[in-house]
Amino acid sequence: MFRKIKKTAILLGCLCAALSLTKNPVSADTQSKLMGSISWEKKVAADVNDYLNIRKSADAGSKIVGVLLPGCTATAESTEGNWTKVKSGNISGYVLTKYLVSEDKARKLYNKTVGATGKVTASSLIIREEATTNSDRLTSVPRGTILSLKNLEDGWYKVSCDGQSGYVLGSYIKENAPKGAITKSAYDSMKEEKEETKKEAKAEQISTSSKKKNGSYVINCSDSELDMLAAIVYCEAGGESYKGKLAVAAVVVNRVQSSRYPDNVEAVIKQKSQFSPVRSGRFAKTLKKGAPNSCYEAAIEALQGESPVGNAMSFRAGHSKKGIQIGNQYFF
Repeated sequence: MFRKIKKTAILLGCLCAALSLTKNPVSADTQSKLMGSISWEKKVAADVNDYLNIRKSADAGSKIVGVLLPGCTATAESTEGNWTKVKSGNISGYVLTKYLVSEDKARKLYNKTVGATGKVTASSLIIREEATTNSDRLTSVPRGTILSLKNLEDGWYKVSCDGQSGYVLGSYIKENAPKGAITKSAYDSMKEEKEETKKEAKAEQISTSSKKKNGSYVINCSDSELDMLAAIVYCEAGGESYKGKLAVAAVVVNRVQSSRYPDNVEAVIKQKSQFSPVRSGRFAKTLKKGAPNSCYEAAIEALQGESPVGNAMSFRAGHSKKGIQIGNQYFF
């Protein structure tokens, strides 16, 4: 009798364990199958930070016939040594295989890098606050509206439209085909336009800041050095308050004014073993991309002599027994 009870208890324990396993939530990727309605067989995506050239033949010196932007896709047709022959629309050529991911990895990379979109197929589609028909209605969109798709779970898409997020029934969305390659000339035009836009934005940043902050600089500072000062402010205090940004900029200005440090902004910022973002390469990336307007404002105000930390010439994050605390940093 005791053995029967013990055996029953063991069986019940196993059953409970099995049930508990089935109740565990499935992985995020099982829940999220964005772009799953599209076949990814033989699909590849460019796993690069900038762009991937498509060449006429399997040779690094061959003519460039197209470009794949990060995450964008093509169909793999064959391999030839270190090269993969791909086709995307009217563009056909070779890319280095090491810069490609395929099939489901390509789907995931595309969703992460480019972002899935879908077209509304209903005459009018309600966007709701939660993924249920009982949820409050946020708005509705007409047939043909393109929505940014963020997630797919239990038949509902999480979407974004005009800055508003909500949920729509998946049966009324047709996922758009993934973006493919573009011609070399189209890429060059896009790059030129992007550079021009960046220059205009930077000029507007400086102009706006200059209008807000009148007065002359207390040290010499060229336009390129202003870019550097704004960039180091972003790297060191991008997540801090405006006062914290101004404090970092003031430290650089104070160093230029001191006989203990180099006598110009660039040399102070690039001085060996001083600013870790310079060593890590983050400063160079920020300088290339351009710092936010608030960092330019802080830089200009510091150049005009403003300082919330007096003559401080150093700062550190975390706890400190000395100095002036601003946000997560201490200045001394």
